[in-house]
Amino acid sequence: MKGIVLNIDLGKPPLHIIRRYGAIFYRPPRLAPTKAIIVLVLCTLCSLLQAQSKTPAIVTPTAATEHTRSSQAKVLSDLPFADREDYAVARRGLIESAPNLTLKNKAGRVIWSLAPYQFLNGERPDTVNPSLWRHAQLAYNSGLFKVVDGIYQVRGFDTANISIVEAPEGLIIIDPLATQEQARAAMELYFKHRPRLPVKAIVYTHPHVDHYGGVEGVVSRAQVASGEVDIFAPENFMQYMVSEWAIGGTTMGRRGMYQFGVFLPRGPRAHVDNGMGKSTGSGSTSVIAPTRSVSQPVETHRIAGLEVEFQHTPGTESPAEMNLFIPAYAALCTAENATASLHNLLTLRGAEVRDARQWAYYLRNTIDLYASRSVVAFNTHHWPRWGKEKVFEYLERTADTYQYIHDQTLRLAAQGLTMNDIANAIEMPAALQESWYTRGYYGTASVGARAVFQRYFGFFDGNPANLDPLPRVQEATRMIDYMGGPKAAYKRAKQDFDKGDYRVVAKVLSYIVDAQAGQWQGQRNDNSKNYSKIYKKSRDLLAKTYDQLGYQAESALWRNFYLTGAHELRNGVPNFPLPPAIAKYVNEMDYRQLFDALAVRLDGARAENTASTINFIIDEGNGVSASRYIRLKNAVLAHREGQAASADLVVKLSRPVLEQLVAGALSPGDAIDKNLLDTRGDVAALRKLFALLDPYSYWFPIVTPATMRMPANY
Repeated sequence: MKGIVLNIDLGKPPLHIIRRYGAIFYRPPRLAPTKAIIVLVLCTLCSLLQAQSKTPAIVTPTAATEHTRSSQAKVLSDLPFADREDYAVARRGLIESAPNLTLKNKAGRVIWSLAPYQFLNGERPDTVNPSLWRHAQLAYNSGLFKVVDGIYQVRGFDTANISIVEAPEGLIIIDPLATQEQARAAMELYFKHRPRLPVKAIVYTHPHVDHYGGVEGVVSRAQVASGEVDIFAPENFMQYMVSEWAIGGTTMGRRGMYQFGVFLPRGPRAHVDNGMGKSTGSGSTSVIAPTRSVSQPVETHRIAGLEVEFQHTPGTESPAEMNLFIPAYAALCTAENATASLHNLLTLRGAEVRDARQWAYYLRNTIDLYASRSVVAFNTHHWPRWGKEKVFEYLERTADTYQYIHDQTLRLAAQGLTMNDIANAIEMPAALQESWYTRGYYGTASVGARAVFQRYFGFFDGNPANLDPLPRVQEATRMIDYMGGPKAAYKRAKQDFDKGDYRVVAKVLSYIVDAQAGQWQGQRNDNSKNYSKIYKKSRDLLAKTYDQLGYQAESALWRNFYLTGAHELRNGVPNFPLPPAIAKYVNEMDYRQLFDALAVRLDGARAENTASTINFIIDEGNGVSASRYIRLKNAVLAHREGQAASADLVVKLSRPVLEQLVAGALSPGDAIDKNLLDTRGDVAALRKLFALLDPYSYWFPIVTPATMRMPANY
């Protein structure tokens, strides 16, 4: 397995980017693949958060309205804020705190900092939901903690926790964070207080970057290659690490910028938390392939002289995931299957829907296997739960939460309620609402219900009116016409804004903003100047509306989406260079994934009258080669293993050259000029094929239509 290294160079950005976006971005010094768009986009753009924590947004978000203050007051009265147990639990076992932690890379640049979150030490502002504020304060606890004698955690050095298990022959490290710098710093804090024993094993609980990316900050490739260190992971870890992002990575990455609020400054009117932690580090990320795969429902391994039981839980929070139980310490690690928040059944950035029924099923197995044997349950993002009764209650209520959302969604669907009806109707029972760890700081019951509905019934609600909807801009234009035009719609929306009816206002104003796109596509009339004023007022009011919805949101991700939408309405869509998602993990993709990645970029309309067949012979080194052919026909790029009997072109190239072609780091013309391709036949077929592929770009608009192109001076 080839090495994967992401070297993030936070060099000095162009001044116009600093001025306009308060942003710093990176330019990798070389093509250095890694595993996830989260690294490429979110680790990279974490630097934007760091820059914007010191640079105010172009337009300051609005203050909380009286209606928002009333909403916050209701939260305070409805939830058991007198219950302060978590404030003690989150600091239990603290050995050394790191409240203002700042980590730098070798060049001296900040790659992770908690310092901008010092505002969380103050009084809660009206611009943050009281429940989210409480959660953000608890997640601000950082440093080295003792879970039990023999198990320690470093928290607050990344979104995730790193856990260190002391075994007779050395250390077992569970989830080595997202970047090498963060993992190395966390281990140094641990070694400051504990014996410097050798690391004997790494455990990846699941294939999300904050749980494996810092591995080379803990151990070296040589140690793993020699057998000195084993790496345990659930079955299909490497496959799922790549597959989710191989095809839809660009879209997920762009939406991930909204989900994690990467363009938001940190502060009480902006970013306060991500639900699972504070943010994402922007250091060096890599992965070393697992040496041991866990595939059975329960497997017991003796690691460094310590018995460890693995519970395989595929199809829960991740397609590949596992819990751990360590009998000698009576300690259960629930990975990300049970944390201090309701999790996503469908991520807002977009992904395959997770199975709530399966999730609950595996947690009940966890209860049967380990609850009576566990004096503590710790997880990979938040703080532990101590005591057998607490562990049982924690696991049971978490399982009940996912099952309740699943079962009630299907029950209500059987009564004829549609997806959005169910999302509004579903109400968690009191015992689950009052359990802080089942509240929606990350995922929500509303999105969870819609995810369950989608999993079983798809996007269509059965109403024929929704069978063939109009395109976004056309629908908005017609709806605004039905409302009497943008002036009339805006007037009514302003009245409802003053009443605090923000959800309705957001929908109406988004119609006006969407309809604006038609005005810039040659459909402007004699009142275009007046319309421009209305559209600008509508956009400004929509941003203010998103401010209030963000302030009221209990979910950190909802808050980030709302406030990022407001930021984009005020400041526009950013547009500075970022390498495509695929460039960072092409060397771990199989040939099917590589050629699929080309196929989804083909512009079907332009390719309709083009046909060609190209054979590829790929040199993998050491005398090993692979054969693949592609066929462009009927505006579809199909590919197969082997060689076509009749081809327009035969291309011989190395695997690294193919990877660079797919990643967009190399054009066919440049490859030919540099003698990187050996061709026989019609070389124009290759050039023409790549000319029919859409370029990689993250910067499509979200809060405004993708067809919208406003004049620069608007």
